[in-house]
Amino acid sequence: MLARVWQVVYTATQFADAPEVQILVDGRRVEALGGEGVMIGSPLRRRATPPSL
Repeated sequence: MLARVWQVVYTATQFADAPEVQILVDGRRVEALGGEGVMIGSPLRRRATPPSL
């Protein structure tokens, strides 16, 4: 799940006018995603170095 979230973040933030992305579920902000509890409650931005999975 973590890899999927970061794929969305890195794809969406490849453009200069989109430095961060907010992931919504059914149009609503949720704090965590999936059984793993991947935190998505606030906008996410690219890290200087990609996360190790």
